[in-house]
Amino acid sequence: MKFICDFHIHSRYSRATSSAVTPVNLAIWAAIKGVKVIGTGDFTHPAWLKELKESLIPAEEGLFKLNKEKISPPFENKFSLNPYDVRFLLTAEISNIYKKNGKTRKIHSVILAPSFEIAEKINASLLKRKANLVSDGRPIIGMDTKDLLDVSLNASPEILFVPAHIWTPWFSILGKESGFDSVEECFEDLAGHIYALETGLSADPPMIWMCSSLDKYTLLSNSDAHSLEKIGRNANIFDTVFSYSAIAGAIKIGTRAENPKFLGTIDLFPQEGKYHYAGHRKCGVSWDPVETLRHVGVCDICGNKITMGVMNRVLELADREDIEKIADRKSLHYIIPLAEILSEITGIGQTSKKVTELYNSAIQTIGSEFDILLNKSFDEIKKFGGEMLAEAVRRVRQGEVYIKEGFDGEYGIIKVFGEKESKSLIGNKTLFGGAGDMGKSGECPRHKLINFDLKEYRKLDENKKLAENNSLFEDVKPDNKYSGSSSKNISRENFLSPKNIDLIEKEKFDSLLYRLNDEQKIITGDFLGPSLILAGPGTGKTRVLTFKIARLIKEYGINPSNILALTFTNKAAKEIEERLIYILSEGSLAGYPRLNIHTFHSFGLKIIEENIGRMERAGRAGFSKDFFIINENEKIKILETLGVAKQKTDEFLKYVTRVKNLSVKEDAASEDLKIIFKRYQETLIKINALDFDDLLYEPLNIFSLYPEILEHYRLKYKWLLIDEYQDVNTAQYNFVRQLMPDVSSNISVIGDPNQAIYGFRGADVKFIKKFKEDFPSAKTYHLSISYRCTDNILRAGENIIRSKKNEESITLKALSKGLKINVASYGTYKEEAEYIARTIENMIGGLRFFSMDSGISKGIRADGIKSLSDFAVLVRFKEEMNVIEKAFKDHAIPYEIIGDKALASEKIIKDIAGIIKSARKGNYELFKRALAPEKILNYFSIMNENNISLKDKIIKIADDYFSRAEELKDNMYFAKMLDIAGDYENDIEGFLRFLATGMAVDAYEYGVEKVSIMTMHSAKGLEFECVFIPALEDGLIPYSIFENKKTDIDEEKRLFYVAVTRAKKSLFLSRAGIRYVFGKEYRFDESPFLKKIEKDIIEFTTGKNFLPGGNKETQLEFF
Repeated sequence: MKFICDFHIHSRYSRATSSAVTPVNLAIWAAIKGVKVIGTGDFTHPAWLKELKESLIPAEEGLFKLNKEKISPPFENKFSLNPYDVRFLLTAEISNIYKKNGKTRKIHSVILAPSFEIAEKINASLLKRKANLVSDGRPIIGMDTKDLLDVSLNASPEILFVPAHIWTPWFSILGKESGFDSVEECFEDLAGHIYALETGLSADPPMIWMCSSLDKYTLLSNSDAHSLEKIGRNANIFDTVFSYSAIAGAIKIGTRAENPKFLGTIDLFPQEGKYHYAGHRKCGVSWDPVETLRHVGVCDICGNKITMGVMNRVLELADREDIEKIADRKSLHYIIPLAEILSEITGIGQTSKKVTELYNSAIQTIGSEFDILLNKSFDEIKKFGGEMLAEAVRRVRQGEVYIKEGFDGEYGIIKVFGEKESKSLIGNKTLFGGAGDMGKSGECPRHKLINFDLKEYRKLDENKKLAENNSLFEDVKPDNKYSGSSSKNISRENFLSPKNIDLIEKEKFDSLLYRLNDEQKIITGDFLGPSLILAGPGTGKTRVLTFKIARLIKEYGINPSNILALTFTNKAAKEIEERLIYILSEGSLAGYPRLNIHTFHSFGLKIIEENIGRMERAGRAGFSKDFFIINENEKIKILETLGVAKQKTDEFLKYVTRVKNLSVKEDAASEDLKIIFKRYQETLIKINALDFDDLLYEPLNIFSLYPEILEHYRLKYKWLLIDEYQDVNTAQYNFVRQLMPDVSSNISVIGDPNQAIYGFRGADVKFIKKFKEDFPSAKTYHLSISYRCTDNILRAGENIIRSKKNEESITLKALSKGLKINVASYGTYKEEAEYIARTIENMIGGLRFFSMDSGISKGIRADGIKSLSDFAVLVRFKEEMNVIEKAFKDHAIPYEIIGDKALASEKIIKDIAGIIKSARKGNYELFKRALAPEKILNYFSIMNENNISLKDKIIKIADDYFSRAEELKDNMYFAKMLDIAGDYENDIEGFLRFLATGMAVDAYEYGVEKVSIMTMHSAKGLEFECVFIPALEDGLIPYSIFENKKTDIDEEKRLFYVAVTRAKKSLFLSRAGIRYVFGKEYRFDESPFLKKIEKDIIEFTTGKNFLPGGNKETQLEFF
């Protein structure tokens, strides 16, 4: 049975899609068009999937139809066509944006699924990978397209995975801007699971026939409809029984079988596509590929590069010149939609009442649209539709049409009648009028498959390549980088022989050392005595610290076990360790335990674990090795059991931290607090637990009570290196001084007083300032070249931080001047968030076709921008994130939120860690109260299973505890927890302790295809190509909105300096006239920090609705 299919459509949950797209209306319009099998589109969207399940019932195998009992379609009997005869096939389109082989890829794919169960499996797998399926019917996912194929195949090998509109410049597998050069490059070893490719609206099968490498694929054409009227504008013809497996089988076999079941495609003329030819819309320039080569791709009006078209990209990969010989014309049918033909005949717009009436009349009297365009005889059409309509359909079938190709976002024009004929039609008010003096067959040139000279193109292209090669060879010079190197005589055969391994490793080390600048070489070569390294943002602090350790081991022969490095985040510690392993040969580390690189708290934990037996004298009788570390929520639960009033909780928690950080003495508080503190400590002993602050508090107690233990660590760690020294608190400072008491100790600290931002945690910048007092012989070094920030960004930062009190501030040098700082003002905080979202969408080169259609983006990435991970939005307080999130969801921009809490305080980590503790420890009561006894038994059973990994145990627990609820959806912390669990295999205690010592920023993964929304504090240590800082308003930056809270203005300056210097190339600062904060409306003045930035490095933007608050004179002067 012959029938027509259109697989690729969208629901009303997709961007820029008609709200009229419902299952009922899809069936009605499919029937009107003559489409027998219509794709559902968007099965990834939960609301649409729910609607489909409610509206459809099973029909033939793998196909569905409208449920008559629940749905009575409107105007069911208006046409003789029956919507109940239409079949639905589950489909979805997914957009993948990711980096691969050094390039950002934006690939769209269509997935066909045989059942709701399999569609739901795919969705569940995507949710586990943090995909946001709610914000758009066509979700944007930051994962490799190959991985998406793998996920789909794991759900069922019966799925069909079809790369969509394969030549579209920005969003396709072979697109010029963000695609690959072959299907194999994209899918690698899974390429064999690709059976079909979708042509798209700007291409047709003949364009693909030009590439012999694509001969093995079935070529599908689909409408990609975002409205009901567009259904079937491209479609496919089959001759099989009605079933999913028959349709899928026909696609897999394609036209290669002797009796093919797939008969070919129905296509719009591809020249109508808005990127068919190259050109410049503003200049009115449109060129075919031959003309483009003649002009070397440069517009002869404005002198800029033109926007390349789909045809240009096809020819880059093409290897055929004569496609007429291989073209199977039976498998290809070109159409012009019926409404467009009627509009041309009448000279009235196709959405007009008149054309709609004529359209409805034709469908009622002749048949479905495809019947009229493809099947009905001219006599039948003439009888019911008139001579003009019959002539128009004849011309389209014969390819006798007038074509003006689309270019640079401008749709092409396809006309049936010439200019003279069109004039003769004016005044002919009826469709049934005669053809009159219209031209006869042969007057209009018949449409050619390829409308330019392929041989001339090949000749011009060869000349271009020859010129490029000659230019290239002229510039080639011998690479003398290793001239004189002792490796020059190593042959390819003996290159990796054992005797040469040391030589090769030395040369690798030397070549890496060669990349250090002069300042860095001097600092890393200083290995005796104390040293203070003052290093501004982007000056290579981590590199210097890493190479200093590497040179101690490699050049000075220091035993790695005698070196201790301390950082403030697990992320920083891991980065240093990974770099060291890369820099050093395995021989340098052979026979030694892992490198001693820790956070302060993880090293304190190590000391506690190594001295469990000594804890009794430290006031912890009965303390055992299976202790656990409680989080903030568990602290609060302890206070509840002690009867502490809620209004006292916050005060007590701050008091505990200050006592254990040695900021205050225990007796410097009210009697009530001292009594609570005593009972709190007794509870910790009773339940065999420590809190986070104990991880330094207890080691200091051990050092005080056991001098021999302290001496042991002093003898063991003869070299101490500390990162971010400006952030140490009193306890950490004392810890360092205990380990390194001598004025000549081998201690190197690196930091920047301008980046001291953790005063609220007890950190004190005074300790880096008094380092020279503690170690009078210490050498002071400066790192002054910033490899991150441009000069304009550094100047902006220095404008804020420079003061008489800060005379020791380092003057930094940049490698380039860079762009001006963009300062924007908007009427409301919502407009500000919209501005940020639109700017990102523009700079990334668009995330959707709508990005280009609406003018948000021209499809060209900004300089230096390769990925969504190049962007960050930094906020002063968390409530700001809500409106940014909303704007990103509206624009389908993938994002992740990073806070500045401890990792263990994040709800999903906190809950699962609590469950594990409950299932492991009999005396752990803090979480048990929230669990039913049978749940605890179940989790105990899971945790004691021997044949599954810790990671899989956590997944089983989470699936049960959260019931696949919102907590697991798009949750970066859960994904990070699983990653950490994978590292710890079945070391449950080690896993729990790692979580307890981690910070939320440890969950941040550089390079994930998402924009980062984070607090300024959590951005410390990170860098991004482009940074947005909203809410530059007095009261928010600096944060002084609450009159009852004292503002440390110097620390606020340092915090803003940190935020500004996260940017490498582009910095956007913005403010709003109206902002809601904690439920109240405010109209703030601009931030005083903005006034400090020199105007010659600023580019101002003022939104049309900006309503300045506060001092109008100041506002007008500033903007």
